Amino acid sequence: MALLALIALGFIACSKSRNRKSTFYINGIEYETRKFEYSETDRVGTGHELADMVYSGKQHESDIYVGFGFYLPYFPKAGQFPLRRYKQSGNAVLGIILDKEMYLVPSHNTSIVWATEEDGLGKYVIEPTWLRIQLPDPNDSSKAIEGNDSIHFSAIIY
Repeated sequence: MALLALIALGFIACSKSRNRKSTFYINGIEYETRKFEYSETDRVGTGHELADMVYSGKQHESDIYVGFGFYLPYFPKAGQFPLRRYKQSGNAVLGIILDKEMYLVPSHNTSIVWATEEDGLGKYVIEPTWLRIQLPDPNDSSKAIEGNDSIHFSAIIY
């Protein structure tokens, strides 16, 4: 009986950290999920450490993939981080695939990600920002270029 109670307490403690609902907006449409998956990795061969989280699912009849993270070896719980496209320690990074179209932070972006701690969890507020569609470069099929289409994105992610 004591073992069963201990297992139940362990399950509650583990599930508590996953029980916060993240909310994000794409072009004013609200999406909610508890299914962001987290990883902290050293991208072998790149010289960049990345703590990232991803969501992949279908909501409002749209296939959505959200990739968000920090060029740090951990998830910060305090501070403000520039949301940038390029790999530099301390930057936040964001990419969206919406119905098979890829959108990334434009090179001139000035938005900020605010990191705080709430109930022991990292809370990340992504300021409203525009993401630009990425199209195949007609001169180099291994690269993409920014197109004219864009989406508006903001989020609170746990």
